[in-house]
Amino acid sequence: MPFGLIVLYAVFFLCSVLFSWLINSLLYRFSRTLGGRQRNHRHVIRWSSSLKPSVGGFSFYMLLLLSMLVHMFFVHEEIHDTGPQLQGLFLACTLGFVLGLADDAYDTIPLLKFSVQLLCGFALLLTGTAIALTGHPLLDGALTLFWVVGMMNAINMLDNMDGVAATVCFFVLSGFLLVLAARGLMAEPYVLISVGMMGALLGFLRLNWKPARIYMGDTGSQLLGVCLAGLGLSVLWNHPEQGIQAPYLRYVALPVLVFVVPLIDIGTVTLWRLSRRQSPFVGGRDHISHHLVYLGLSERQVVFVLGGLSAVAAVAAGALCLRWDRFTDTVAVLVLGILFVVFLAMQFVYYLGKHRSHAHAGQELSGSPAALESK
Repeated sequence: MPFGLIVLYAVFFLCSVLFSWLINSLLYRFSRTLGGRQRNHRHVIRWSSSLKPSVGGFSFYMLLLLSMLVHMFFVHEEIHDTGPQLQGLFLACTLGFVLGLADDAYDTIPLLKFSVQLLCGFALLLTGTAIALTGHPLLDGALTLFWVVGMMNAINMLDNMDGVAATVCFFVLSGFLLVLAARGLMAEPYVLISVGMMGALLGFLRLNWKPARIYMGDTGSQLLGVCLAGLGLSVLWNHPEQGIQAPYLRYVALPVLVFVVPLIDIGTVTLWRLSRRQSPFVGGRDHISHHLVYLGLSERQVVFVLGGLSAVAAVAAGALCLRWDRFTDTVAVLVLGILFVVFLAMQFVYYLGKHRSHAHAGQELSGSPAALESK
């Protein structure tokens, strides 16, 4: 990679961190209650009961736009190849940002939210960003829409505790960079977008680390969800070299590996809520992060555990792409098997945490004035 690009990316990352921190600090100062809808939000149980502004998404959106502009002016050699895809990504992210902003301000109905998420998927699909796995356009299109909608909800669900979503998303983006570096594609626009968004998240974490002063809200989580989904389609799902017939399993194993934490969280929550005949899309204190707290970890330790798992997955993805020619079906099965074991381990954590939380709730009830009066 040319030295000039290294300097550009490093400078842009530092500027992104500073810009994000400044924007979020200003928004925190002047918008103490923007997006703070915990008191009136219908049917939602949140981990934190305090009222704080949900303004993190503004810096994410600004730096996404700035990343694309910097690439256009300074690293424009590849722009003609990815122009339509970048336009689709920006359109989808704009729709996600507006959807999240409306949800933070007005508490939109689930059907409207799902419809806009589908529009985000179509914006990517119709501009050439799609899964090319089966060779059947309709099936690949359906998989693309499922991936985009699923990831937007996964990141939204992951934003359930101070610092968790931002930390995990930071390492997902670092996984994109490692994969692109392993493939020798450091002039791609996705590099600068990933660098800019990582800077945005790091600057945001300065104010979102426990005890958080601001949240990203749906404005940030919906934007991050569609942005990561779109980047994942371009960087992980489809091999950039034309004419290479790779095993299908490694096309699946690579994105599952990089997105392991959001996928485990949404999979676990959906599985257990459906088993209780509850809607998977109603908030609650039953995520993996919450059950780790029930088992005795502090909230900051939970961030380190989930962030560490995401970091290890990112490094593993980069290492596998360094030996892409040896990333066979057997290796893909091994990777998916390990991830399945991690998923099962998280179900055990969930089960233990559930019983620990019930026991703790019972102790609190037995010591309450009402309980004492009834004895």
